[in-house]
Amino acid sequence: MPGNPPGPGGRAAKVEFKINEAGMRQLQRDLEKRVASGVEIPSGGSEADAIRSVKDQLKKMGLTPDDQGVRQMVRAARKGT
Repeated sequence: MPGNPPGPGGRAAKVEFKINEAGMRQLQRDLEKRVASGVEIPSGGSEADAIRSVKDQLKKMGLTPDDQGVRQMVRAARKGT
């Protein structure tokens, strides 16, 4: 039977867990690397145009882009060019 086994009185037992902050940061970095490798970041034009382009690409991938995250991605990529 899936789920938590019933506790006393036939109710599901309470399960407690802690969020692994370091693991979450690593997951975020890994996801950003995978997404960035599949996204073309324009090196020419304005920063606003580049951000708009990246957001459009992410939306086409079915993702909901975060404005600040996209801005950081664009700036980091352009810094390396």
